[in-house]
Amino acid sequence: MKRVFFIALILFGCLMDSQASEFYDSSVENRSVVKNLVSDYGVSTDGSEDVSSVVQRAVDELNAAGGGVLTIPAGTYRFANIEVKSNVHVGIDKDAVLIPFVGDRVKNTTLFEIGKGDERVENVSVRGIGGRFTAKFFRYAKGLQVVAVGNVRNFYIANFHCLDEQTSMSCVNFNATGLEAGGTGMPEQGTVENLSVENAHYGYGAIQAQAAKNVLFQNLSGIGGATLRFETGLTKMNDAQYGGLHNLVAKNISCTEGNAAVMISPHSMTNGVVQIEGVKSVGCGFAVRIEGGFVWKKYSTSGLKPGTFADGSFVKNVDATFGENAQLKQKHLPYMPRELMDDAEIPEGIGFATPFIGPSIAAVLNDANYEVVVENVSAHGFQFADDVVTEPIEGDADKKPAKSKKN
Repeated sequence: MKRVFFIALILFGCLMDSQASEFYDSSVENRSVVKNLVSDYGVSTDGSEDVSSVVQRAVDELNAAGGGVLTIPAGTYRFANIEVKSNVHVGIDKDAVLIPFVGDRVKNTTLFEIGKGDERVENVSVRGIGGRFTAKFFRYAKGLQVVAVGNVRNFYIANFHCLDEQTSMSCVNFNATGLEAGGTGMPEQGTVENLSVENAHYGYGAIQAQAAKNVLFQNLSGIGGATLRFETGLTKMNDAQYGGLHNLVAKNISCTEGNAAVMISPHSMTNGVVQIEGVKSVGCGFAVRIEGGFVWKKYSTSGLKPGTFADGSFVKNVDATFGENAQLKQKHLPYMPRELMDDAEIPEGIGFATPFIGPSIAAVLNDANYEVVVENVSAHGFQFADDVVTEPIEGDADKKPAKSKKN
């Protein structure tokens, strides 16, 4: 087993395809020092205690040595909010299970934080070795994350599966830092690939990117939720007008019985180009949701305008299959064909923001007031909707939920 893991480490920097290497530069990885969390630091593998302080010490020591690799072998571990510092690479065995330790924390809990402050972090990675490690979540109202990404340049995140419990955060979140001071940094130049989530909350999923530049997202899948959210809705980011999404590429994104595989929503940010190719949904509300820009009443900065994505943005090669167990909200009902409304078992008196289960509506919803080119859409089993829906059904803008056919 140790020999297999060692061979995997030799291949540590050779996991990416040619396009991924255009975003994350693995040639600068320093792997001259390799430390093992168990054999070098004596950490137990039974997950019975919080080992956050030991994991952080290991990262700090590697950073102080100029960089290196921290390996986490097979086993179960509890820790949280580990700051991954410059030139440190965390390699996690495919048979490892990571469980967030929340303790008495009053805010969101994250396994790994990359670039949380004003000082930029560079050349880091968190990845599964030999396959996908498991992040195991539990019901927790404050939200759980696998990785939080902020003020960092040149990063790689790959190879994990998140067993979620419909917690109120996406597995990986991208945000700008220092927004109270007008912004100090955002994620730049990176690759995120080979991630999956199971039992995701309607409003979350594998990834939410609010601030990112020159990043590749590929091979992402989800059961439930929205697998990839390009949504710049953070209130203080819109007020600061710092951050947003620029030159993002996404490939091979899928979702089963969720809301959407891909969601695009600019709120009040002026974003750059996003290019998405290869989207698949089975039994979701939509394969792709493209929302129009708007100015939310919560934003306090005067003179804000509805957000946009730049010309050159596109979604290509969409494959959507109809199902009866999609995650929906009342705001989607104006787009639902009347034939589905008549047959749908929608709970009576459902709240405007309360998710419910219902039939798939369409392959693509494109309600944007800017241009995102949508090409090559294949829809299967949608009897009543166009492949691409662009506006509410006439006369149904205020459509209310139908009465349930079941008690």
